Amino acid sequence: MKTNVLGNSDLAITSVGFGAWAIGGDWEFGWGAQDDAQSVAAIHRALELGGVNWIDTAAVYGLGHSEEVVARALQEWQGPRPYVFTKCGMIWNGPARWVTHYARNPSGASAKPACAGSRRT
Repeated sequence: MKTNVLGNSDLAITSVGFGAWAIGGDWEFGWGAQDDAQSVAAIHRALELGGVNWIDTAAVYGLGHSEEVVARALQEWQGPRPYVFTKCGMIWNGPARWVTHYARNPSGASAKPACAGSRRT
């Protein structure tokens, strides 16, 4: 698969990535209940075919569930490591399925929790 350099970085990314919004599951802005095993299998298949070398997720996708599923998929994945792009700055404090109350926190401090789960060992 053809790759392109991302901006001024040295990251060569594929034109297509894996968008993880839907695997967040059943929440206010979600697409309904999802099967986590099927979501993991879909991530593995996208990586296996070689057309994807990056995954887009965010803490607000399923109120953290999407990132948990992506982490599980990558823990089980034995192939080349994809890039994981996440977003930060929105912090929810409402009930578990709803983003009724959220705050924007554009500081660097809000990025630390968003990236903590994506570290590789």
